[in-house]
Amino acid sequence: MNTYCQIMSVNAQELVEVRPRLRGNALLLHPLLDGTKEVDEALRLNHVALQPYVEKLGVDSVQAVKFKLETQFEPTDEEILFAEEGVEANINYLRARAVEGDFINQYDSQTKALMAKMFTPSTPPHLASEYSQVAIFSQEMEEARFARILESQTKEAIEIGELGGVKLFLHLIVALVVPWPVCGTLSGLIQRIFIAIDQALGSKLYALSRVRGVPQRSPESFIEVLLQIFNVGMIYVHGVNSDNVRMPQSNRCFTFLADVTKTTRIPVLLSGTSALLYHLQKQPASGSELLRNSYLEISSYSPEESSRVVKSYLEGLPSIIQERFSYKTAAQIFQKSEYQRRLFVSALTAAVVDAMTNRESDAKSQLGAADEELARHKHLLFALSTARSGRPISSQYRERYQAALPLSVKYVDSRRTRGITR
Repeated sequence: MNTYCQIMSVNAQELVEVRPRLRGNALLLHPLLDGTKEVDEALRLNHVALQPYVEKLGVDSVQAVKFKLETQFEPTDEEILFAEEGVEANINYLRARAVEGDFINQYDSQTKALMAKMFTPSTPPHLASEYSQVAIFSQEMEEARFARILESQTKEAIEIGELGGVKLFLHLIVALVVPWPVCGTLSGLIQRIFIAIDQALGSKLYALSRVRGVPQRSPESFIEVLLQIFNVGMIYVHGVNSDNVRMPQSNRCFTFLADVTKTTRIPVLLSGTSALLYHLQKQPASGSELLRNSYLEISSYSPEESSRVVKSYLEGLPSIIQERFSYKTAAQIFQKSEYQRRLFVSALTAAVVDAMTNRESDAKSQLGAADEELARHKHLLFALSTARSGRPISSQYRERYQAALPLSVKYVDSRRTRGITR
């Protein structure tokens, strides 16, 4: 155990009788937390994924632009809200943790207790309330993309060498982004948490070793202590679906996540498909705690978002394409796709390729290329259009295209109000 604790240990001699008065923003050391980077901008593009596009632009512009369009990410309003409220809860928690009580001495005591195999989470800050938010994605592909981009913005731990005038050595992990385990069990989830911590620290302390002394039957308290030791500001677990959520094996995972925010006040974000919602609704205790806020439905863009989305995609294209492609044309393609990201991108890609390969390309031919691409999805577009208008959908379309239909259409009784209650 000592090996694992060395990285988090503090020089105890320097902390004796030291009671510094920390600033409220003492732990807000990340651009998403200190206000220098807006959440919607952070979620907008996956800069790592776009690097190959930049490198290939001068070699094969057509393929480079196609790759860029397919990897670009423009979040929906609900995705922005999901992340923004999580970051706000993150800020409230870290700020309260810094200023309440004797943070540094408490930290030192906790690391010593951990080294002595005493796994007791420290008292949570009173000014930070319990926070959890559940999001239901209709497309697993979009959920994975959202999680990947959020992780790319927050994954590296911040090393802190001084706080409140005291020299020390600790870490701040802004957000721990954890994929739900395929097995759907608590042991699998804990292993994923170990891996995420290692990735944030750039180390191999936990994932590749057995942590000696950790109680195998009830490791929850040990994990909660680790989350506090590394000043994790938020934990986001994603990827819960019908293939990996199991009763009763998964119940313990949700109980643990509910207890994390209850015991430590660390905000918990959770997302998956409708199977996650069904599972939580059948768990009276942890389910109701995790669903303390109305769940967010994330399925497609709204008509009100069209200007922002179209502008973002066009501004990311090379200037030569922008000269040949009008905003009006892109807006029409967006409307034809019924605001689904996957359909819009495929249709826009076809239209852009037409603009790049044909010198005489105009708005009519570009829309024709988009229509030809969308024709392969005409039945899906019909189902989406029907759902958007509020008309009943036949069982044939409902069963075949339910993954792309809004959650409110599929799972909310027709006598209830459609959409999200928030």
